[in-house]
Amino acid sequence: MKGWIAGPELRDDLPEPAGDTIVAVRATSVNNIDRFTDGVLGHDFAGLTADGEEVFGVVWGGAWAERIAPGELIAPKPSSLSMAEAGAAGLAGLFALVYVESLGVKRGERVLIEGANGGAGAFAIQLCVAAGATVIAPALAIDEAYLKGLGVSEVVSREEHPPADHLIDFVSPARGITASSGSMARLGELIDTHAIRVPICEAFSFGQIEDALEAFGEHKQGKLSVA
Repeated sequence: MKGWIAGPELRDDLPEPAGDTIVAVRATSVNNIDRFTDGVLGHDFAGLTADGEEVFGVVWGGAWAERIAPGELIAPKPSSLSMAEAGAAGLAGLFALVYVESLGVKRGERVLIEGANGGAGAFAIQLCVAAGATVIAPALAIDEAYLKGLGVSEVVSREEHPPADHLIDFVSPARGITASSGSMARLGELIDTHAIRVPICEAFSFGQIEDALEAFGEHKQGKLSVA
């Protein structure tokens, strides 16, 4: 079986996965954590089970392979997303969902989001707007149209920090998240219910993993997909 190993290096001698559910991976994406992971790379996935069910989710390393045995963070693929979009949604969407829910964001509140132009930021913006909150984002001028297209009400300079009820910070070192299979299913339902977008700024093939990792270090808006 083929898969990408830390380096990255494409190997075709990986053992076949074992488990009750095996997913043939059709799409994935690049996340910052992938640049610092040893072993088989990749955390997001979307694909097909042996029964033909379309699914998406997160594994803690190993998604950049032909077939995987996922853990509990798997759910039906949102019907509103393409396979490539679903493959870029798992980790960033789950991180944003758990972060937003931990704050208990409510209608009428103001939420300041640092690092809103990134993948998790795109989900956090839309989830806060879906909850009825007003979103403020410190950002560069080149990001203003993109952020407002996702639902940001106020784009301010990076040096500004207007008063807000909540701060979501994707710039500082990541905080830990506690997620369950229910979180992944809930993410999928929210994506469909609120027409949440998965903004993909660049798309790569599985043979371009090295290029995708290199591109991740540049200023981006949204996600880099691999399909």
